[in-house]
Order: sequence, then structure tokens, then C-alpha cells
Amino acid sequence: MPNRSLRSRSHIGAILNTARTTMYAYAKTTAEKVAWRAAKESGMDLVVVYPAFVVGPLLAPQPTSSLRMIMAITKGIAGRKETITHKPWIPVK
Repeated sequence: MPNRSLRSRSHIGAILNTARTTMYAYAKTTAEKVAWRAAKESGMDLVVVYPAFVVGPLLAPQPTSSLRMIMAITKGIAGRKETITHKPWIPVK
């Protein structure tokens, strides 16, 4: 995409324009810029994956409401018989 910045072609750029910019978003965007530049310079194709959900060690004293929801789903929601038996995720550190 010639003459376009990351901000104009990626939803990650939108995150940087919000008041809630996080270090994760900054690091992800910076790494993606480097990857796009390296791909262009080497003539390689690049595929960028935007994960639907990223979780890591808690940065706040308490989990957010979104994280509590994911924790409830993965552990089985009270009052429901369904639980996730096949867990399609892995820890990446």
C-alpha cells in the first residue's frame, strides 16, 4: 500500500489515537511497522494476525469485566451445563 501510513490501513492505528493507549498496543504497532518495512525491503509477503483476544498477567489489582467474562466461560458459567472441554489456546511467554 504505497504512501499510506500504518494508521490509515490498520485498526491498531486507531488504538493509538485513543486516550487509553497501552504499552501493548504501542509495542504491537511498532513491531508491525518494522515487519511491514522489512517485508517491503526484502520483497516478501507479510500476513499480520490480529488476535480476537489477548490476555496476560494482570496489570491492574483486579481483572476487568471482560476478563472476568472470559474466565467464567473457560471455567464454566454457573447455572449452565456446558463447559469448554477442548481449550483451543496456549500460553505464550
